Amino acid sequence: MLYDKRQERLLGERAEAALKEAVRKVIEEARRTGSTLAVWKDGRVVKIPADQLPPPPAESK
Repeated sequence: MLYDKRQERLLGERAEAALKEAVRKVIEEARRTGSTLAVWKDGRVVKIPADQLPPPPAESK
């Protein structure tokens, strides 16, 4: 199925939103359970303890 540029952009925006939501949920779960997260940074794996995770974003109104 061929997509025009607008459909392609919208699909990309939806995919990005889904990934951001997934990351938010993983961080929230790690914070709640005290788990360490492993992330890729500067070409290597870095472990981030739960107490060093970024704060949750402020709720949008």
